[in-house]
Amino acid sequence: ELRRRYHTDAQAAHVLGYIHEIDKSTLAQKRSQGYRSGDRIGRTGLESAYESVLRGERGQELVLVNVHGTEVKQYRDGTMDEPAVSGHDLHLTLDHELQAFAESLFVDKRGAAVALDPDTGGVLSLVSKPDVDPALFAKSVSTATWDSVRSAPHDPLFNRATQSGYPPGSTWKPLMALTALETGLLEENERLDCPPSYRIGRRAFKNHDGQDEGRITVSKALEVSCNTFFYQVMDKMNLDTWHDWALKFGFGRKVPLNGFRQEPGLIPDSSYFDRVYGRWTQGYTINLGIGQGDMSVTPLQLARYAAALGTGGTLPSPHFVRKAVHPETDAVHHPEVPAPEHIPLDSAHVAAVQEGLHRVMTDGTGQWVQIPDVPSAGKTGTAQNPHGEDHSLFIMFAPYDDPEIALAVAVENAGYGATAAAPIASLMAEKYLAGTIADTWERRYWRKRLREEVRSGPGEAPDATPPAPASDTTVPATPAATQPPDPSLDSVRSQAPTP
Repeated sequence: ELRRRYHTDAQAAHVLGYIHEIDKSTLAQKRSQGYRSGDRIGRTGLESAYESVLRGERGQELVLVNVHGTEVKQYRDGTMDEPAVSGHDLHLTLDHELQAFAESLFVDKRGAAVALDPDTGGVLSLVSKPDVDPALFAKSVSTATWDSVRSAPHDPLFNRATQSGYPPGSTWKPLMALTALETGLLEENERLDCPPSYRIGRRAFKNHDGQDEGRITVSKALEVSCNTFFYQVMDKMNLDTWHDWALKFGFGRKVPLNGFRQEPGLIPDSSYFDRVYGRWTQGYTINLGIGQGDMSVTPLQLARYAAALGTGGTLPSPHFVRKAVHPETDAVHHPEVPAPEHIPLDSAHVAAVQEGLHRVMTDGTGQWVQIPDVPSAGKTGTAQNPHGEDHSLFIMFAPYDDPEIALAVAVENAGYGATAAAPIASLMAEKYLAGTIADTWERRYWRKRLREEVRSGPGEAPDATPPAPASDTTVPATPAATQPPDPSLDSVRSQAPTP
């Protein structure tokens, strides 16, 4: 007998996956394994990855019946009967309270959130919205119901955490900083200009709102998210070096996570530009320095990257299953988890980047989403979207000095990173670390705003590879002297390439 019990208020639809009646082609492959027509089989998520562990073994009971079909007795006194063997129960790394809370923050939004334990790689939460209730598939599903799910707006079966490719926007700047420091293009205390614009050929690539921050260090450049600082760095950097360092941090390749549909994203190298553009100059690649242009990453990749930034170069292997326990024998099986990848980094370079990310939360675009009494580090990003409103992105790790959680959040067509993705990530981190949300006016403000005001605007789900060229308390008004910073500091429109 097929049984499914999900001991949580969270749906976790894209983690658990769903089961569906076995199709003819799959049946032909698995008939020798005991599958029969009409059986249901895991199609996505953990239901698919752990199908053989969850399924157990079919039993049989042979009986004799009379001409009326009435059971008379066991055949050969039951000596040929075979008892069914139960499948294993899976014990997950998910924090079910955090998962349910994160899902509540995504009401009327499209996007994804991923939270990892930076030390173990255990996935604490993975949200992809819209989604469906996996319990819907625990029983037989009518054709009409199945068709309605598949044709629903914005594809609720599409896992945005692992399949959607977003330009990372300014969340890319910490990697640019580390690459420049590690390859000798920058020293941690070296100062570069942060002018209102930076010229490549005839094209001027602008800083947000034409700001001029003067001569600043890389830590300050991260704090104020200076575009022109990172344009200069990208102008000096070899494209293939940029590409190779992106791959070191897990971008441009699939995450080692079996059973989940993934896209590697797009991290171009010189051969890509040769193939797509033929003749090209730095004007075609300069936007890569601020996470725009011909590139895309997934939220799961961003969460691993955030963990590596927090731990000083350890790229964890995400996984969902802590152990599998047999309900009858109590036998325990611990699935193998790939070893984390260690990126050799100079500790002084790591410290400079981490300091900049900490300043984002104390003095920059993240200061209004600080976790009360918990120092943290993060980076907002606003990713240009050709299909509608820009996407809101944020990466974060906390506590700052010894991270217990690393997060990445993307909210589609929701605008600036500081006004949608950042508060979601901050509230998620606080929920995990403190078990509750502080009753301050700032936290009440963000919960109310996320619930009532922040919505995903019109737009399409981003492709993995872009085309070439609860409190109801009334929140007091914020005093004029302490208004949140302009979220547009992390917004930039890509400039047209210079031929």
